[in-house]
Amino acid sequence: MVVLAQGQPALVLIAGDREIQLKQLAQALGEKRLRMATQKEAEAWTGLKVGGISALALFHSDFPVYIDRAAAALDEIIISAGQRGMDIRLTVPDLVRVTGAAFVEATTLPVSPR
Repeated sequence: MVVLAQGQPALVLIAGDREIQLKQLAQALGEKRLRMATQKEAEAWTGLKVGGISALALFHSDFPVYIDRAAAALDEIIISAGQRGMDIRLTVPDLVRVTGAAFVEATTLPVSPR
């Protein structure tokens, strides 16, 4: 979860093997800057515990949901089902349809240590 310049939260879904690039994400969202939400902020905004915060649990809220564009190349995605330790597999188009998510450029692959 990130905090936009006006203090509004947004949920950004990225693959576990990628690194979020806040400047790149801010530019994609038309923001001057943004920051990662603290654990306390994320839990207060969502009512969920970190590790179980899911776009599927928030689809009824006003949270904007974004998916890193790299996910568009995938057939399926596994995401949190809204409870720690519970995941669900679904197609990327189904995830977009259910959550109303938009694709953004948000990540890069991490540099491997030599």
